[in-house]
Amino acid sequence: MGTYQRFILLVAVLMLVASTAFSQWSTNPADNLVIGGGSGSQTIPHVAVVTEGTSFLGSSYVGFYNTESGNYDMALQLLSPDGNILFPAGGIIISGHNQDTWVMDWGLAVDAEANALVSFCGGTTAFLLPQTGILKGLLR
Repeated sequence: MGTYQRFILLVAVLMLVASTAFSQWSTNPADNLVIGGGSGSQTIPHVAVVTEGTSFLGSSYVGFYNTESGNYDMALQLLSPDGNILFPAGGIIISGHNQDTWVMDWGLAVDAEANALVSFCGGTTAFLLPQTGILKGLLR
């Protein structure tokens, strides 16, 4: 291996180490990052990544149905690119409307301003939720 190739390998290793130095992602596969948690189950998860040039670039929204309340509540969590949880533990409940006894697939997308667009079959409503965690509006 030549000097140039060793230099490139060293730079690549240093970049990899530096990029993970402050991450919340565990190196232990038995120690998972809890996104939902709680006493209920979390089901039908979806992930949407912020790909536009905002301060949240590379962040990920993770949405899921949460049954902790006895209902299928729609919940959303926001993770930084380093794996830090940005919304309160367990995510924020964006809809607690009665989902009866079953749920079906739903949609999660991100717009150019890093807002999450969540649509599901709970009265066919959709919520636009900015990265602040505050419900911005109801779309019909």
